[in-house]
Parts: sequence; structure tokens; C-alpha cells
Amino acid sequence: MLATSSCPSLRRTAVQLQLAPGAEAYQVSLKKPLGLTLTEKSGSILVDEVVPGGHAAQAGVQAGDVLLATTARPQAGSGGTTQVVLLTTAGQSFKTVSAALRSNTCAQCNIHLVLQRSPAAS
Repeated sequence: MLATSSCPSLRRTAVQLQLAPGAEAYQVSLKKPLGLTLTEKSGSILVDEVVPGGHAAQAGVQAGDVLLATTARPQAGSGGTTQVVLLTTAGQSFKTVSAALRSNTCAQCNIHLVLQRSPAAS
């Protein structure tokens, strides 16, 4: 699956993602607070809970969806500007993915997530 991001501060980005057989990927753009909790299971980052009425629920995110990628803002170098990047979660630790999510400190900016939903969860 080829995921692309349309975030204005993120250059048009294409990322190759591996999907489970029969699974579908989708992208959401969420304001903070996201309205979800994540957990790690068998090397994947999963949505554990979705807050009813929260931003994630309004976007259709469901418990059990797998996080494939998220936007992140690397720490600024000496120039003081940060570029938004799309971080794929494959092979990343839960700590790294959590730090990437927390790096989105811009109050007006949405956080972009690419998620996978298995047919059984639909």
C-alpha cells in the first residue's frame, strides 16, 4: 500500500506500507487531544481505546486499528525551523512512536495518522 500525506507543512510524501492480507489502510487528520490510547502488541502499535465523542471517534478510528505511520516534528537544529516528517511505525519501539506523537507540539496543527483496519474489525 502506498500512503501519501497532504499536510501543508509536510512535503507530499509517499511511503510504502505493508498491510496484513485483507486489511485496509486509511488516513486521519486529528486535532489534539487525539482521543485515543495506544498499546504495543506483538510488535505492532494498536489503538487500545477510543474516547467516545473525541477527535479519533469522530474520524472513525476504532479500537484494534493498527498504527502504520504518524507525523512527527524532529527537534530543530541550529536554524530553529522544524520540518514535519512521516514516521512509519514498522520496526519502531513504542517509546519512539510515543515520542513522535508528542513531538507534534504546534497547537494549531493536526496530527496525521495512517491506520490499518482488519476485515474482522470493520
